[in-house]
Amino acid sequence: RHCAIYWNNGPAGCDAVPIDAPEGTNQLRVGIVEPAHFVTSDRPTFTHPDARVLPEGHKITSENTTCGIGYQGTVSCEVGEHGFVLSATYSVLH
Repeated sequence: RHCAIYWNNGPAGCDAVPIDAPEGTNQLRVGIVEPAHFVTSDRPTFTHPDARVLPEGHKITSENTTCGIGYQGTVSCEVGEHGFVLSATYSVLH
C-alpha cells in the first residue's frame, strides 16, 4: 500500500482501499478537521516513488499525525481525534 502524511494536521492517507470499500473509491484519507473517509481520485495522491518503506511493527509521527504498519501490512493513521485502520479485507474509520 502506498500511504503518506502531508503537513502536520493531515491529510494522511493511502492510495488503497479494502475489498469492503464503497464501489468506485480508490483512496482513504483523514485530517484533523475531517474524519477518515473514502474518496475517488483521478490520480494517486499518496504514492511517492522515492519514499522510504516503513517496516512492519514501526510507526512515524509528524506533529499531530501518527501512522504505523502492523501485522501483515495493516496500516493505521491518526490525526488528532480522527483515524483509520486499513487492511486488504477490512477498514475501521473514525
